[in-house]
Amino acid sequence: MKMAENPEIPNPLSCLLFVDGETKRWVAHCLDFDLATSGRDEDAAWSNLKAVVRLHVEHCFTHWQDAFKKKAPEEDFIRFAALKEEQKEFRSEKISFKLVPPKAVVPPLWMHGIEGRMWNGSPQSDSISQIH
Repeated sequence: MKMAENPEIPNPLSCLLFVDGETKRWVAHCLDFDLATSGRDEDAAWSNLKAVVRLHVEHCFTHWQDAFKKKAPEEDFIRFAALKEEQKEFRSEKISFKLVPPKAVVPPLWMHGIEGRMWNGSPQSDSISQIH
């Protein structure tokens, strides 16, 4: 598994909150990671999204940094930008993380062994064979 040198995590994250027409629940969508969750009201959806984002960043930082490259479709970012222009006030909250650095990936090592009879501290050349 290849790890990125420094994952690029956008700051701040772009998130949409809206009511789902079918379920009537509030949906919270983090566009930068294409993560979504819901809640009974906008506060619950926002709180749930913070938890999902925290878990996602902490897990992916340690185990699969390529996941940071997944984003929502461009039209969602366009919608976010348009709504941000209309609404001068928006939610903003800091999220703290407990990041565990990825473990270094150690390539496999090969061992080669040579067998030979020792004669006075040195192998006899006629009895040396390579083991694979």
